[in-house]
Formats: sequence, C-alpha cells, structure tokens
Amino acid sequence: MRTNHVVRQSLLFAGIPLLGAASALAFSPQGDAASLATRLKSALTPLPHSQTVYGACVIDLSDGRTVFAANADTPLIPASTMKIFAMLAALVELGPDFEFQTVLATDGLSLYVIGDGDPGFGDERLHTPRGEDIHAPFDRWATRLLARGHATIPGSLVIDESIFEGQHVHPSWEAEDLGKWYAAPVAALNINDNCLDITIVPGARPGDRVSVSSIRPDTKFVNFINECRTGDGQPVLHHPFGTRDYKISGKCNKRWTFGPVAFSDPGLLFADAMRTRLGRK
Repeated sequence: MRTNHVVRQSLLFAGIPLLGAASALAFSPQGDAASLATRLKSALTPLPHSQTVYGACVIDLSDGRTVFAANADTPLIPASTMKIFAMLAALVELGPDFEFQTVLATDGLSLYVIGDGDPGFGDERLHTPRGEDIHAPFDRWATRLLARGHATIPGSLVIDESIFEGQHVHPSWEAEDLGKWYAAPVAALNINDNCLDITIVPGARPGDRVSVSSIRPDTKFVNFINECRTGDGQPVLHHPFGTRDYKISGKCNKRWTFGPVAFSDPGLLFADAMRTRLGRK
C-alpha cells in the first residue's frame, strides 16, 4: 500500500471543552470520626521526606462536618494527585461506559484519520497481553482496506486533530522535563504514549560507532546525531524538546534500549507510523 504525503486538515467537527475539577475530595468515612482523624494524622506525620508538604480536608457528607483538616487552605502544587480529579470529572461528564473513537475513512482518493484523543492507542501495556505489537491497529486497518479493494492510496493521508486545541504541553511544565516520557505531549492522535523507544547495538570493534537497530513506533522523522562509540561505558540520549534531533553519546558494549523519550509532534508521529506500516502491506 502506498500513500503520497501527510496533510493536516481541520475538518468541521465540534471540539470538547476542557473538564474542570474540584479542589477538595469529599467522601463519607466509615466508623468513628475521631478515630478516623487520629489515624489520618498518624499516617501523615511524620512524612517520609523532610521537604514533602501536604494539604488535606475530609468531609462527612451526611452532615457536612469537617472530620479532618491539615493545611487545607494552603496553596500547593497538586502534582499527580490532580489525576484523581481529572478522572472523577471524566467519569461524571462522560460516564463509565464512554469509549474513544478514532475514525478511519476514505473517499476513494485520500485516507482520513479523525482523532478523538484516545490515550491508549498503540499502548504497549494494552497490546502486549494480547500478543500484539503496538502497530496492531494499523495492521487491522490495512487488512480492512485491502479487503475493500484499496491496495493503493492515490491521494493523501489526511489527519484531523481538531477535537483538541493545538497546545500539547502545559505552559507551567518545567523546561528540563520536556522531552522526558512523563512530560510527553498530549494530542487528538496518540501512539505509544507519544514516545520513542530507541535501541542501539555496538560495532564489531572498540571505537566503532554504534548503530541504531530499531525505533518504535515506525517513523522516519527522526534526526539521529550519533556520537556514541563501542566500548565500556554507558550511552546517553539527549533530545532538545521541540526538535526532531536525538543525540546519542557515550560508550556502549551491548544491545541497549533507552527509556521512552518524548516526540514533540504527536500527530506527525502517528501519521508517519501509520503510513510506514500501511506501506508494508
């Protein structure tokens, strides 16, 4: 299967507003309130790290009483606890049976992919238990296209990311975190957590330049700056966020897979991985 080039196009589909979240989690505790407050205080003091701070407020929903409070009005950066509120908001607004839908369509000339923000598309943690590769959705699409007589795509691969706005990372994220897997961008079309898994192998002799043996997802939009040599030591991968440059330095004497590293343009990564995979069919 052959496609010509990737086109970004904003089709006429309505966007979804960002979901808000409350600033305190309220629930009805079981058992005696005084006992619960004592147990919470014991669990939260002392904290395992001297620089750790927290704020908490527990409310009994039956009568509105504050059962436990500690630094409840102190402004704090919520960090990963914010995920709880985001999940609660999603459950309330979307419901427990909500499913993301990534739409594949063709007009006989071009191929269209309409993103819905599915964060689990091409997720290794979902595909591996099924005995699948992260590219399995693309392989299934190729099979269906071939079954319908679409052995080639004479037009373009058009990706629609308009369900989300163009901002892929939060403006408050630390600059030194950008490029790392836990600060990978979020978009309407995602694959492999919008990260690359890069594997290198040493050369035949000490001092030889190492080789990039594989990159996942399948993409050609990566510029490797390879300064890594064969020898005892540890390779280092550096990626300036916002670029497609991935610099490999240090030394390596065995097969080495770097931890996931972010790719700054999720839509481009998705489209190129899809085009590459379809091309093999």
